[in-house]
Amino acid sequence: CVTRMRELLKRGVPLVFVSHNLAAVVDLCTRAIFVERGQVQFDGRPAEAVAQFRQSRPGVHESDGTAPPSPIRITGVDLLQAGGDSSALFRTDHAMTIRIRYRATVPVAQPLVAVDIHGIDGVYCAGINTRMDDCPLGTLDGDGHVDLVIPRLALLPGAYSISAGILDPQGL
Repeated sequence: CVTRMRELLKRGVPLVFVSHNLAAVVDLCTRAIFVERGQVQFDGRPAEAVAQFRQSRPGVHESDGTAPPSPIRITGVDLLQAGGDSSALFRTDHAMTIRIRYRATVPVAQPLVAVDIHGIDGVYCAGINTRMDDCPLGTLDGDGHVDLVIPRLALLPGAYSISAGILDPQGL
């Protein structure tokens, strides 16, 4: 389907693409409209529409209430340019910081923070965690953040998804 859509786009055929596949929206579209409950929430650049969509749904990845509450949880993930500005777009060979914000309701000893990057096609591109990087975090308590600083982003141009997790010392 994506191949056919690309062919049509190259020929100048206008397409309307309705999807929850956010990476595909960024990769294929030149304009995106975020609609929620029948109301237009954003109309503009695809990456900005995706950012608005994600900001509007902070609880999407939280537990459904059947599991016991975690002593620590991610409260947000920010992608920051070299100057500290939040952005959804980054240039190859430029700096990027991935900031993982957390809230620990009790002190959590020796947690691991992990980040994975996948291409639009779902192919695994890169991953790192604080254990692999020999960067122990000690004990985390309350609200805070962990930054993964990438001085030179070594990804080809394209759309990517980033996932972040906080794990126990055994990596679970």
